[in-house]
Amino acid sequence: DSGDLGRLFGESSDFSRRERMLFYVPKGDGSDVILDGIAEEDFNAYLSKSGLDQYRGSIAPRNAFTGKWVDNIDMRISQELPGVKDDHRARVVLDVENVPNLINKNWGQSANPNFPYMIKAVDVDYDADSGRYIYSNLDTDDANSDINLNESVWRMQVSLYYDF
Repeated sequence: DSGDLGRLFGESSDFSRRERMLFYVPKGDGSDVILDGIAEEDFNAYLSKSGLDQYRGSIAPRNAFTGKWVDNIDMRISQELPGVKDDHRARVVLDVENVPNLINKNWGQSANPNFPYMIKAVDVDYDADSGRYIYSNLDTDDANSDINLNESVWRMQVSLYYDF
């Protein structure tokens, strides 16, 4: 039960039942975690790539990591025009959202884990006989590679305003 495992990881059982436990990063000497079906080289590579290796032998703190920066620039070009009568005026406006993505399709992309910004690392069990955690099913998918299309594409809008 993940509620019981949560207490082992220092979380309340109510919080951990929702499978939002903090990650215990093993020491690396096999004394605290059994890797079940996970090659040690793959696991160490995952820890190094994710930055978790700096927390070896402890629980990685909540909110210790950030997503990638997104460079997003919007632009507005506006031109006022004369109206049909003296007290009338017209305006043409061009709005471009996410100009970097308009210039290069690889720029201005938002790539972060989905809300609530959790990344699953492994499935966890506990071996009471040896007093060690059992990690299986290493998830090596890069959650930061999931591009949010709604936030990553460029948009253009032309508007005509007429004041009278």
